[in-house]
Amino acid sequence: MARKYVKAAAVLTAIGLVSACSGEEDLPEAPTAGEAADVTGEITIRTFPISPEVRANADEEFWQGMIDKFNEEFPDIEVTSEVLPWADRDTALSSAIAGGVAPDLVYMIPNEIVQYQEQGALTPLDNILETDGYFENALEYGNIDGHQYSAPILMSVVPTTCNGELLDQLGAEVPETWDDLLALGEAAKAEGLYATQLNFKPDDAMDMSFLPYVQQAGGSTFDEDGNPALDSPEVLEAVQFLHTLAENGYIDIDDSVTSVAMEQSGIAEGTVVCEMTNGVGLMEPYWGDARRVGPPLTNVESAGYGTIGSFTLLEGSDQQEAAAVFLNWVTKPEQLTAIHDFSLFYPPKENAETTMAEGSPEAVAGEYLDVVTPGVQHPKAREVNSVIIAEMQNVLLGEKSPEDAVADMQAQAEEIVG
Repeated sequence: MARKYVKAAAVLTAIGLVSACSGEEDLPEAPTAGEAADVTGEITIRTFPISPEVRANADEEFWQGMIDKFNEEFPDIEVTSEVLPWADRDTALSSAIAGGVAPDLVYMIPNEIVQYQEQGALTPLDNILETDGYFENALEYGNIDGHQYSAPILMSVVPTTCNGELLDQLGAEVPETWDDLLALGEAAKAEGLYATQLNFKPDDAMDMSFLPYVQQAGGSTFDEDGNPALDSPEVLEAVQFLHTLAENGYIDIDDSVTSVAMEQSGIAEGTVVCEMTNGVGLMEPYWGDARRVGPPLTNVESAGYGTIGSFTLLEGSDQQEAAAVFLNWVTKPEQLTAIHDFSLFYPPKENAETTMAEGSPEAVAGEYLDVVTPGVQHPKAREVNSVIIAEMQNVLLGEKSPEDAVADMQAQAEEIVG
């Protein structure tokens, strides 16, 4: 059942004018184990499709099954599940908040969490969430100003995935460093192949395609004070490295910057040796059992993209006690394993079991969850990413130098951030 909000405050929250200023004394607390059994209430949870299936209502059926299981233990808490499309989800949530009909718990990823936290729309979970067993980085990207706003339920990781048949043809191993990838590029080029394929197509996600290289160089796109850092030495080094891949012919530039579907690209045609932007499962239709997996690349350090999906508690919920009971139930290892088994994402707790075959590419990829970085915690990061795409296309096409590109990125980012 949708919660009721104070309309004026909800409207301000929806347009981002309410500041997050909860004092320590205002933080809600979860019921103790003994008290939880006596909690009553009605909550609504909002999620988005996480199923790898194309079957209609797969997610709806999964979450109803989870709710039925929850009610075996907590029969006096009524839970309603909403599964909405990913498209226009921010508009739908802002409208629901403004209309006083928002859910209590909402599935979010880190760059959404930081936006809604800045608007004052989220309740800190400091005294609610049981955090034992979580990977450190699973919690890190939902912790803002010392407060925990996320209850992670799943993670993903993008390792280095290679076509083993092509590696054997070249007598090469899975690259682990930037220098390894350059050496692979030279060997691949001699055989009419490409070392890798970049993702700087329109609408590509720069948290996946660009940020990992910057982090591997030891940098970030924003500094610790929240200012754009796109003209930093580390960003420039990353852009120069990507430029080298293009300039030396180690990538197919058209496949890397134009809207070519993967099934029509060099990945599917068997001319790309390694892939560092998509999960290992996405490579299965093209490389099958030939997939070989290694850690995300290292220069100064190893870093690779991965999402962290979490439940968040909306500030306007009047059912926080019941929501707390559900949060701590759904984030127990047993439930996280069920979510993993359904979605094929990884559990964010070390003590939650996985159901992947030992030694499979997916299982090997899961060994690198500790270097997952889902993006930058900045409310303007998504807008800045659109600038990065355009400038990187210029670099890869040879239309702009790395030095000029990072200077222009910085100038445009400063205008966006203000």
